Order: sequence, then structure tokens, then C-alpha cells
Amino acid sequence: MGFKERLIDEKIQLCERMNKLSIFMLNNEEFESLTIEQQELLQLQYHAMSIYHMVLEKRLKLLV
Repeated sequence: MGFKERLIDEKIQLCERMNKLSIFMLNNEEFESLTIEQQELLQLQYHAMSIYHMVLEKRLKLLV
């Protein structure tokens, strides 16, 4: 598998994780039962994942 294919796979896996985390955080009693600090950390994690996703997108565009 080449470099570009590995980046694409990484982006796909990241999207899957982001979707799962987003679903977990939206209207979920388990998420709401966490401490505020844990909730904020998960929101921060999602934000970091979003930035990482943007970086992967830009790197892939440069390879075209």
C-alpha cells in the first residue's frame, strides 16, 4: 500500500471515530452522566480530531 492510500485509510478511520464520538456526545444519557470535566475533555478531543481531519485533507490535496 502506498503513501497516499495510507493517508486515505487514516482519514477514513478518523472519520469513523469522529462519527462514533459525535453520536456518543449527542443526546446521550451516558455522556450527560459524565462529569463536566470529562464532557469538556471529550469535546476537546473531538475538536482536535477535526483539526487533524483538516490536516489530512490538505495533505491529500497536495498529493493530487
